[in-house]
Amino acid sequence: MNEQEFWTYCNELRKDLGKYADGDRLPREIVIQMGNLLLQKGISPKAQTVIMMTLAHQQRSKEALRYLKAYNQMQDDEGMRIFTQLAVEECKMWN
Repeated sequence: MNEQEFWTYCNELRKDLGKYADGDRLPREIVIQMGNLLLQKGISPKAQTVIMMTLAHQQRSKEALRYLKAYNQMQDDEGMRIFTQLAVEECKMWN
């Protein structure tokens, strides 16, 4: 999944809001694709933020937690590290 495909996917979700209303649980393969995209260099800050928040709210998803932890470790900026740590903690609560 690249950034353009990610935004297309988000737009499709908005069209069918009830599709994943059951606990915000996305298919495992989508979580993995989003996680891989999050770890790539060069994606927009907006995409990073939306992916982090999406992964942070995935119920029973060890993959989401793993990607968020990895992304947190990549952060050089203290402010961004704090923000990503909040996403990690939120994901832990859902898991």
